[in-house]
Amino acid sequence: MASSNVSVRGAHRVSTHEGGSASPNLSPLDQLERTISTCLLFENTFYEDGASVADRIRDLVAQCVRRKESLEVSALAIHARQVLHLRHAPLLVAIELVRNGAPVARQTVDSVIQRADEPAELLSMWKGTTERRTKMFPKALTKGISDALPRFDAYQLAKYKGRNKHFKLRDVFRVCRPTPPTPEHADLWCDVVQDTLSPPDTWEVASSSSSETKQDMWTRLLSENKLGGLALLRNLRNMVEAGVDLSLIRSAIEGHSFNRVLPFRFLKADEHAPSLGDALESAMLRGASSFPKLDGTTALLIDTSGSMTSAISGKSELSRLEAAAALAILAREVCASCRIFWFHSNSSWWGRSNENWFGEFSSSVRGFALRTAVLGAPSGGTDLGGAIAKVPKCDRLIVFTDEQSHSSVGERPDIPLRYIANVASYHNGVGYGHFTHIHGFSEQLIPWITTVED
Repeated sequence: MASSNVSVRGAHRVSTHEGGSASPNLSPLDQLERTISTCLLFENTFYEDGASVADRIRDLVAQCVRRKESLEVSALAIHARQVLHLRHAPLLVAIELVRNGAPVARQTVDSVIQRADEPAELLSMWKGTTERRTKMFPKALTKGISDALPRFDAYQLAKYKGRNKHFKLRDVFRVCRPTPPTPEHADLWCDVVQDTLSPPDTWEVASSSSSETKQDMWTRLLSENKLGGLALLRNLRNMVEAGVDLSLIRSAIEGHSFNRVLPFRFLKADEHAPSLGDALESAMLRGASSFPKLDGTTALLIDTSGSMTSAISGKSELSRLEAAAALAILAREVCASCRIFWFHSNSSWWGRSNENWFGEFSSSVRGFALRTAVLGAPSGGTDLGGAIAKVPKCDRLIVFTDEQSHSSVGERPDIPLRYIANVASYHNGVGYGHFTHIHGFSEQLIPWITTVED
């Protein structure tokens, strides 16, 4: 398998991990975008280890700051945190903006903090990446954290006060010394520093208590509507195993809006609690119906190659193929007319004369059934260029891939709207020609395409 960078006499040839020609002219800012938009920081992937990805982010941020692109880097970090809902990669970018003295560092630190445990995580990341391990922290970091702290109420501060093993929340206040904007904030922050905050009524706290059974605990939390959408989906198996009334669980699923919950969460919840699959599928499709529609004819092309079957990180149960399937499920619901294709390698690459490497899913398949069909499709190498050439003429083509192809992408002038959605953070991706490139597997994919086309 070819390395990610291959030097050719007389020219510099850049290739993907499978040896296909990659786009050679990506700027540091473009490389940073493709890296952080699909990155679960410090987690190993199919082709790259987490440490090398983090090092690449540090190097690219430094390059961008030297090129006077600090504002653009800040916008990338904020987009990754607030729109794509990634956590660690945006925090690292903010840290590196601070390290490189970017004028927007304080604003970026403030904007990427969305949870009450992230100020402590930022301090921990700074201490872990500085050569001189000192208790001193730059003002851009402490002031940015101080700007964010007033957004958190007593419940949020109590919930996350001890999540970081290196810095407790009380340490954050002692290091940053924020000025409370109101007397109420002053009293609340005093309780944090003195460690006198009352424990929050969360499922984590309740599950560690012996005062009620698991069944009673889940029943109470559901009845009092104290479970967020993500907590509800993640704990369905625990509720079913504890004997909670299925009608109560169904009612909670049907009544929840599931804001900011990605499509793949429903797929994983269905695997762990199949008895609630119909309610989960209905909730997912109900959410999809609120997205803007895509007019005309659309072709979805899904990469089912071997690298797509790997987990998106070392700690995740979700594969890149499942992430692609989740996006395809969403796209299938919003397209006025849609055909869905799969591909891996062609026969010339593997030397097999009868290799079945390109196919189409039934037009009637949708929802969870589409997930099952995608995961059951044949797998092999990656002939992205050959597959795109076989897609029938249409108004719009959306490709879901990790871009590690052995073939380059040719032109399709007969398809006016062409998109490649990258679901991996690998260093190099195959050259895209005149395709619009999209990074990440967020549910914001469809609104983004709609905005671009409008």
